[in-house]
Amino acid sequence: MKLYLQRHAEAESGERMDPTRALTEQGREQVKLMGEFLVRQIGRVDLVVSSNFKRAFDTARGMADLLGCEIVETSPALDPDGKPAIAWSDVEILTGAYCPETADAHVLVVSHHPLVNELAEYLCGVKTSDEKFHHAAVMHIHGNGPGSVMEYFVPPKVVERDEATVIEAAAAVLDSFTEADEPEPTGLLHPKHADVLTPLRAKAQRVMRSYFRRQKRLVLASIKPKLRELRESRIAGIAGTREADDPAKDATKAAIPDLLPISMTGGMSLDYTKALTAALEGGYEGLAGEVGSDAVMAEDVVQTYLADHSLTKLTGGLDETTVERLRTALADTYQAGGDYDALVKAVQSEYAGFNDVRAGLIAQTEMNAAYNAGRKQLGLDMGFNEKAWNPDGTACAEICVPNVLDGWIGMDDDFESGDDQPPGHPNCDCSLDVRYNPRADAVSST
Repeated sequence: MKLYLQRHAEAESGERMDPTRALTEQGREQVKLMGEFLVRQIGRVDLVVSSNFKRAFDTARGMADLLGCEIVETSPALDPDGKPAIAWSDVEILTGAYCPETADAHVLVVSHHPLVNELAEYLCGVKTSDEKFHHAAVMHIHGNGPGSVMEYFVPPKVVERDEATVIEAAAAVLDSFTEADEPEPTGLLHPKHADVLTPLRAKAQRVMRSYFRRQKRLVLASIKPKLRELRESRIAGIAGTREADDPAKDATKAAIPDLLPISMTGGMSLDYTKALTAALEGGYEGLAGEVGSDAVMAEDVVQTYLADHSLTKLTGGLDETTVERLRTALADTYQAGGDYDALVKAVQSEYAGFNDVRAGLIAQTEMNAAYNAGRKQLGLDMGFNEKAWNPDGTACAEICVPNVLDGWIGMDDDFESGDDQPPGHPNCDCSLDVRYNPRADAVSST
């Protein structure tokens, strides 16, 4: 089920349990704003379920009109003093009655504080409050009861911002879900993704660390004679007595070759290939399970992906960056009057300080890219025509929010960031969702 949990729009002041309070003018504007937002994201909902209270029902009715939904049901279990387990049970019963294909149903549920907060925690473990779950805000939840996953949370203040400020606004809202006295969440929020990716990332990270350690040893072995020659030369002899001139700095940089020594082993390449293959197939098979398919990824697809994303190709780009960083570190150390030992230490420090962190980022980014490539491939194999950017983790809030707000787009289209699929940046944990939308085909054929 795709659940859209909404707090009623702004209402006239009064008692919390007063069922007659009406929406304010601002509240009616919020309904229009959020309804139009959901139209852009999902096009329609199959069912709207609301509290009996006027402020909630008017919100629900307005949203239903905009979303083309003729079915608006009410449940007293969604009133402000309702209990989350009972409220969810009512939503399930009504969904089953009106939506035979429950797993594919899009259901909008409109309620009040504090029940919306309690429902969010009951269903997906997200702790909110009156101040955080703003009037008319929508939380998209994917799942079927407790253990579901929050896909995104969008309040009116995000939707009404212009493009230049939407990222900042959305990031602030998402950050507000983390209590000040609690640690920032780490790792993947989607359990099924974590089961696949966590061990593969650890394996890939070990490969990259081994690669950088071996590369460091080979680089040092090849440049140490050049560094000695530099210290013994006339140019090196003036270091420390005055600021080194440009030729001296250039000579120092030249100690690092344009192409670093080959520093991977067959074992490293094999281990990396195994991890990459498992991530690619894990994304494919995981989504196949979600949509009830027994499809298996074609071997030629696997081989093509491995050829395009091999460890050899990956490290080629990494080496270019490493060369520049090593040259800069040597030049800075030399200009500061560093001796032979200091120059050697500069190379060692550059590897230790830069590449330990980089190994983790590379492992995370490359494994996530393969995982999402697998998910997209299943969508293509099954003839799906739309995809959506599924957020995961606070690290992605600022950068990936515009992609999330794109909603469902064509399989061949790029998201706001220009990316075809997650990841959108290093340390990105987002994933790709795909679906078939018959209305999209109808539109494209007219």
